[in-house]
Amino acid sequence: MKLAWFTPFMRQSAIARYSKVVVEGLADRIDVTLMLPEGTPGEMLETTAATILYGPDELPALLDRFDASVFNMGDSPNHFGVWAAMQCAYARLIPTVAVMHDVFYLHLLHDYACVTGRSDWFRSQANLRYGAAAGGRLAESLESGVALDVLEAHPMSEPIVESADAFFVHSRYCRQKLGLEHDADVVELFIPSEYASRAASACADDAPNDFDNRIVVLTLGVGNPNK
Repeated sequence: MKLAWFTPFMRQSAIARYSKVVVEGLADRIDVTLMLPEGTPGEMLETTAATILYGPDELPALLDRFDASVFNMGDSPNHFGVWAAMQCAYARLIPTVAVMHDVFYLHLLHDYACVTGRSDWFRSQANLRYGAAAGGRLAESLESGVALDVLEAHPMSEPIVESADAFFVHSRYCRQKLGLEHDADVVELFIPSEYASRAASACADDAPNDFDNRIVVLTLGVGNPNK
């Protein structure tokens, strides 16, 4: 199998560091290539993996050389190139796997639409998902910097989900939020946070003073600095 792996690859990106480990590991088993758009911002990680720096005009022909493509979708502007490549793969009916690192993509798609001069696309997509005139209201809210809880009901993950054939999600919570709970083509990773509430409840049963009104946080593993 020949696999194309699309990801941010700058040093400050946790997803880039994750991709480096995964792709270098996969390279021992399959033919996998890191696909990075020309002009990728920031200092890129070093890697032993095969890498292609591509321009937008080269991408369609390059995609045809692979059996499938994997797209790491996060919510920051670092993923603009990944989203653009995913749209290209979708248009060419290339088998597509999305690694959904988030459940909320409103800012990503709004900012991408503004940068690429496609504000009308964003508004029409929002209107389609959330009702007539939703696009205008959301654009105004984003530009005025409203609180996230005001926007929570409008994740704009739908265009990304509809552009992929299969998915990796970080947890059952993410799967449900993305509307993929009944989709068979999903790999759901084990994340201990889904079991933390049970453990915290069990501890609380043995602590009648309710931890002196303090918040109890249960963590397992190593968190990224940006957490």
